[in-house]
Amino acid sequence: MTPSRLGASAPATIGHVTPATRQLTRGAVEVHVPPHALVAPRPAPDTTRPGPAATRIVAVVPCYNRPDDLALLLRDLAASRHTGIDLSVLVVDNASDRALADTPTPPSLAVRTLRLDSNTGGSGGFNAGIARALADGAASNSLPDFLWLVDSDARVQPDTLRHLATPMLADPAIAAAGAAIADPRTGEVFELGGRVNRRNGKFEPVCRGRAGAPALVECDYVAACCALVRTSAVLQAGLMPDVFLNADDVEWFIRLARATGGRIVAVRDALAAHPTFDRFPTWARYYIARNAFGPIQSLRLGPLARARRALREVARSAGQRLMGRSDLAELHLRGLADAGLTGPAREPLEFEAFHPFRLLAAHAESLRIPRRAQVRVAVEPHLGVPSAVRDEILAQVALLARDGRTVSPVRARPLWLRLLIGPGAHVAITPARGRPRSWLTGRGVIAVTPQGFVAVRVPPVRTSLAAARVVLRGLAHTTRLTRREPDPVAAPIPPLTGLPRPSLGVVVVSYKRAAAVVRTLETLTGPCGLDPACLIVVDNASADGTADAVRAGHPGVEIIELAHNTGVEAFNTGAAALLAREKAPAAILVLDDDAAPDPAALAAALDLMAARPDVAAVALHPKHPKTGQSEWRFGVNAQPQDRWPVMGCGNLVRSAAWQRVGGYEPSLFLYRNDTDLALKLLGAGLLVHFNPQWVVWHDSQATRRKSPRWHQLATRNWIWVARRHARGGPRLAAITLGWLWAHALAGLSPSRHWATLKGLIHGLATPPRPAEIADNGRGLAALLRMQLRSRSGAQPGETTRPAQ
Repeated sequence: MTPSRLGASAPATIGHVTPATRQLTRGAVEVHVPPHALVAPRPAPDTTRPGPAATRIVAVVPCYNRPDDLALLLRDLAASRHTGIDLSVLVVDNASDRALADTPTPPSLAVRTLRLDSNTGGSGGFNAGIARALADGAASNSLPDFLWLVDSDARVQPDTLRHLATPMLADPAIAAAGAAIADPRTGEVFELGGRVNRRNGKFEPVCRGRAGAPALVECDYVAACCALVRTSAVLQAGLMPDVFLNADDVEWFIRLARATGGRIVAVRDALAAHPTFDRFPTWARYYIARNAFGPIQSLRLGPLARARRALREVARSAGQRLMGRSDLAELHLRGLADAGLTGPAREPLEFEAFHPFRLLAAHAESLRIPRRAQVRVAVEPHLGVPSAVRDEILAQVALLARDGRTVSPVRARPLWLRLLIGPGAHVAITPARGRPRSWLTGRGVIAVTPQGFVAVRVPPVRTSLAAARVVLRGLAHTTRLTRREPDPVAAPIPPLTGLPRPSLGVVVVSYKRAAAVVRTLETLTGPCGLDPACLIVVDNASADGTADAVRAGHPGVEIIELAHNTGVEAFNTGAAALLAREKAPAAILVLDDDAAPDPAALAAALDLMAARPDVAAVALHPKHPKTGQSEWRFGVNAQPQDRWPVMGCGNLVRSAAWQRVGGYEPSLFLYRNDTDLALKLLGAGLLVHFNPQWVVWHDSQATRRKSPRWHQLATRNWIWVARRHARGGPRLAAITLGWLWAHALAGLSPSRHWATLKGLIHGLATPPRPAEIADNGRGLAALLRMQLRSRSGAQPGETTRPAQ
C-alpha cells in the first residue's frame, strides 16, 4: 500500500455520494463522476451459471476487525457475477479480535474464510490468501486464471470486475489491471494508476481523475485495494514483499512487470470506492520510511534517488521534532535504520494518540499557561480541518479566559524572527503536519488534525538542539542507504502440489566431438528416459562426421547443421527451433556436447519447477565424471538457494524466461555466456535455483587445463560481463579481480599471460552490446564474493561418479 494509505479509516458504511455532481481539477486531468456512480449496488440474482470454459477468478480479501465493511463488500461481490466468469471469494481473517467466519454472506456467492494466528498486515494477508488460492487450485488441477485483490473497506460496482477483466482477456501482455479509486464521501477519483518519481522515489498518481484519461493508463503500479492480477504473473514473480504495510503493492507490481515483461494498467471505467490515503499518519511513519526503498531498488533508480528519499524522511522527522513530537520524529529515524527489514516492527511503535477536541481546554492547562496574565494565542488561518471543528477549537480556546486571565489573539512571528528571539505566543494552534510555518510558533503547541489534537511544550532552545540531533542521526542513515541498497524482500511462493512437470525440450550444441555428443544422447534417452523427439542437436559446422553419427545412433533426434561455427549462438538457434514447434516445451535444457545431467538431478529439478512456478531456471552443478571434482569450488558446500549468479554446461530454463532475456549473448561467442545468462535472469527479477546435489557430469578438458585461447576469450568476455552487469566501483573491482585471476591461472606460461593481456585490451577497447535487462550489479557482486571466499584444491563433499 502506498505510504499515505495506512492512516485511512473507513466509516462503517461507504459508497455514499453527495446529491450534487462533483467536479475537481487537479494536475492535467479533470474529475467528473456522476452522482449515481458510487451508490452502493444491490445484490442481483444469479442468472449466469458459469460454463465449463468460464474464466476462474478468486477474490482475495484480507480483513482485520472490519466485519461491517466486509459484509458490505461481500454484497458488492455477489452483484459482480458476469457471464463467463466463475467468481469465488477467499476472506483472510487477519487475526481479528472476533472471528470473521460468522459474517453474513450472500447465498449466491461462494465464500471461504482463512483465519491467521496473528495480524500479518496488508502484505501478509494478501500473501496468505494468494498462497492458499494457488495451493487449492494446484491440488484440484484447476488454478484460477486471475486473482482479484480487494481491501475489506473498498466498495465495487457491479461492472467493476468486467471492466478489469475485459482488457486482460484481450491482451495477455497485461500482468495486472487496477481500478480508478474514488473518495466514498465525494465520488472524486483521486488515483488512476500510480508511478514512482524517478528522481526522488516519491509515489504519485498518474491521473487524479477519469475525465480526459485514456481507457487504459500505463503505470508503474495500481492500488491493491482493487486490482486484478494474472495468476501466471504471480507464479513467475512470487508474492508481495513481506513488509507488513505500506509500499508493498508498489514494489510488487513493479516486480510483476519486470519478471513477466508485461504491463501494469489502470482501467478508467473500472470504479472502486476506498477511503482517501491522506489521513494524518502516526505509527505508519515507521513503515513509510522503512519500506520506501523497495520500489526504488526494483526500478534501479540508484544512490541519488535513495539519498533524496531518505532526506525527505529526515526533513519530516526534523519537522515533527520542531513541533514537539519527539515520538513521531523517532518513528522516521527507526524506519530509516530498519530499511530492508521485513514483517512487522521489531519493537512496539509508541506515540501519543490524538485527543477529542472537547478536551482541548483541559489539555491546554498542561502547557504551563501563566495564571494571571494576558494569554497570547496564535491560531493559524489554515488548520486543514472542517469549519465545524475549527469552531469547536475556537470555543475551547475561549475557555482559557478564566482565573484572571484574558485571551488575546496574536499573529505568529515570521520564522526568521522566531528563530532569532523566540516565539511571540504562549499557545499556538497549528496543523500537525510540521511545516516550517508552524515551527516554534508558541511555547506551547496544540497540533490539530481532523481526528483530534495533541498538546506539547516546545522550549525554543532545547527543541532546536533536539532537531539538530535528529538531522545528524538522519544524515548518518542517509549515508548508509546511499552507499548500500537494502536487501531484496520478495516473498517466494510456497511449494505447490499437484501441478504437472513442465514439458521439456533439450538443446545440445556440438563442435567436432562426435563421440561425446553420442554419449550425451545415450544418457538422455537411456537413464534420463527422455523421448528422442524432444531433443535437438545443433552441429556448429563440425568436420568430424558429428551429424552422421547422430543420425546413425539416434535417428529420432532432430539435428540442425550450421554452415559455420556460430559459438554459443547455436544454443539460441536450437531453442528457437524448439519454441517454433506446434507443441513448444515449457522448459529448455541446454547442454554442452560433453555434458550429461544426472538422471536423479534432472528429475528433482523438474519437480522443483512444478512445485515452484516462480523459479525461472535451475543451474546444475558441473562436476567431472571420473574425479568428481567440482568446477565451482564455491558451490560444493553452498546451501540450496534461489538467486544463484552463475551457470555452467547444463542449465534448465523456462521457455518464457529464456525468451524474456534473449537467451545467450551471441557476441560472447564462447565462455562466460552462461554467467551472463544467470545475471540477466537475476537482473530481470527472476529466480535461478541452485542445489549442490543436483549434478551435471562434464567430461571437459577445459576443466583441468586452460588453453591460451581460453585465457584470451574468457578474459575478454569477463570484462564484457562486468561492463554489462555492474557500474562504478563494483565494475572496476570485477574487471581487476577477473584479470588478475586469469594471470594467476596462467602460471609460468608466457603465451597464456600474453593471451590474458590481449583479452584485457579487447575487453576494454571493444564496447559490449547493451544488456537486455537493466542490472544493479548485485548478482555479479555475489559471484565475486563467492569466488574470493572459495579455497584452492579439493573441497569437502566432492564425490566420484559411479562407474557405468
